[in-house]
Amino acid sequence: MVSHASPGGFPCLRVETWGTQNFVREFAAGDASVKTLEGNGLGAVMPFSSLFRRVLESGEDLVGHDIRYQRSTLNTSIFTIEPHSVLCGMFQDITVPVVQKEQIIGRARQVIQKNLKTTQQIAYLLGKNAADSEIILNSIVRSFSPEEVDESDTGEEPE
Repeated sequence: MVSHASPGGFPCLRVETWGTQNFVREFAAGDASVKTLEGNGLGAVMPFSSLFRRVLESGEDLVGHDIRYQRSTLNTSIFTIEPHSVLCGMFQDITVPVVQKEQIIGRARQVIQKNLKTTQQIAYLLGKNAADSEIILNSIVRSFSPEEVDESDTGEEPE
């Protein structure tokens, strides 16, 4: 699906042929007033058109955003093709069992990587802290230790 800005700056719809049937089935099937998708305001056929507006205005892509829609969870990516004028939106229903399995595996891997990175950062900081502490404590010990006593010195004053 491709969205472009109308002269008024509102997202309008141009659905590529490979996605038209799926798009109508998913979003506009219940709306009898939508005879054709081409040129319609995106808000007329999609309940979350505000996401397109946000990307269109800000220029910041939206990648991997999950949206609850009816009984589905849609993994959504909206990205810029031509800045502030043409966007592409992709929606993947991740409630489908095969997709769920892939999504769960992918997200589990992300969590594992994040935990590993966090553990490595903690270990680094602990090691650095231990080394700094050792240096400071050794410095304190040296500063409070009596100077080395000469073995020939008995501690008595010479006569």
